Amino acid sequence: MKTAGKLKDLTYLHGIPFSVKDTFALKGCKFSSGTDTHLNENFDEDAHVIQILWEHGAIPFVKTNVPVMAFSYHTENHIFGIGENPWNRGRSVGGSSGGCAGLVAANCTPFSIGADAGGSLRVPASFCGVTSFVPTPKRVSLYGNLVYTGNHHHAVEPAHVLIGPMTWNVDDAKLLFKLSCETQRLNPTLVKVPFNEELYEETLNKTHKFGMLMGVDWIHGLCPTVIWA
Repeated sequence: MKTAGKLKDLTYLHGIPFSVKDTFALKGCKFSSGTDTHLNENFDEDAHVIQILWEHGAIPFVKTNVPVMAFSYHTENHIFGIGENPWNRGRSVGGSSGGCAGLVAANCTPFSIGADAGGSLRVPASFCGVTSFVPTPKRVSLYGNLVYTGNHHHAVEPAHVLIGPMTWNVDDAKLLFKLSCETQRLNPTLVKVPFNEELYEETLNKTHKFGMLMGVDWIHGLCPTVIWA
């Protein structure tokens, strides 16, 4: 590990540990994606998003539990068992980034990096009461997220798969997304749109309106928190 010579040389995340969803390639670490098919695979290169976080001083220290092949809204597999919700161990952490959400909610990690193809970040965040979001497609490199590409060296970005952070608050999520956008220099298939700090600040000062679809037969009421919001 490199040490910074002076305080001014410290990076954004210097020395901060973080967890990684067990669908990402992490150099020197075994990979499973919740199935023994991949259990003993090793990789000689980190996923792009992990490379960027290393550059900013963050240290990946654990991989998080996932459903089998990361295709479920409930985190459970026959290798590592069930992901238990830290607020109530009898309830689910959600999925497929359930291990990420559970560790953040339990204060076992400051933040986690996961992926979302149909709610895999948003559902666990809701179940565990933490913060997450999915970026616009083609903003963050998917390289090294093996479940969705099927190949560590697959450069093309499936539009429906997105990599995002799992954190306690919006400020941390914003910082991690900002840094993750730096993967654009590692992957030529991405849209070169860096994080716009000025536009973000303008958005904070705007009034936002949200619409709800009502009077449709297949909507069976809304939960009280959604109505309140």
